[in-house]
Amino acid sequence: MMQIRTLILDDDPLWQQSLSKLVLLHPSLQLVGIGSNALEGYQILAEKAIDLLICDIEMPEWEGFLLLSFVNLYLSDWSGTG
Repeated sequence: MMQIRTLILDDDPLWQQSLSKLVLLHPSLQLVGIGSNALEGYQILAEKAIDLLICDIEMPEWEGFLLLSFVNLYLSDWSGTG
């Protein structure tokens, strides 16, 4: 069965932990990364192939919507390298 590669981005450690547990419990999901802000998320997206992004909208430094804009402009194939 193909797993859905999932990235979690949230600045709140409690949400990171809770969402991680949910992803790990689902047999179709594979957790490939956790980030605390959108800049970290962008760096992970540039390096790894991701199928599903679970992203907080209001985070320090960059907001989630800004991250999505950058992904659209600079990582339009969103394939990552691995």
